[in-house]
Amino acid sequence: MLITRQGLKQAHLKLAELQTTVIEHGKEVAELYNGAGDQWHDNPEWLRATQHREALQRQAIHLEGEIHLATEFIEDMGFDYTVVHPGAEVTIRFVNAPNSVTYVILGPLESDPDNNVISAEAPLAIEMMGKQAGDRCHLDSRPFDIVSIVRWTGLDVKVEEE
Repeated sequence: MLITRQGLKQAHLKLAELQTTVIEHGKEVAELYNGAGDQWHDNPEWLRATQHREALQRQAIHLEGEIHLATEFIEDMGFDYTVVHPGAEVTIRFVNAPNSVTYVILGPLESDPDNNVISAEAPLAIEMMGKQAGDRCHLDSRPFDIVSIVRWTGLDVKVEEE
């Protein structure tokens, strides 16, 4: 899976945060268990805390697996940004739309749709891959034009090794 060095660092930080939270919730579950005596399984607080801890554990396990799959850095791929590739900042304009929209295409761990950072595996990114500025594409039958493609400046951020 493709990722940026900064994205991998952020994923490791998020995993450490999740693991710490799981430990803290484990302490809470233990306290509720110890305080409930023989009735621990009937305690709704214990049940909620246990379910929340299990959800956090699943998130941590999933993220750890995704990190393990992140083996190729986008920065090292040597992509030609005259066409759309991961690591590109792509400006598009839907036909008959007054404004253009700019997206950054990164790996799935780094996607943040609320900030126009989309996964290279997202339908919009897949539709644009390999296309050039001026090409027409379609998303759900809606035509749009690729206005410009540049290498995303975030690829040039130096990440300190730990």
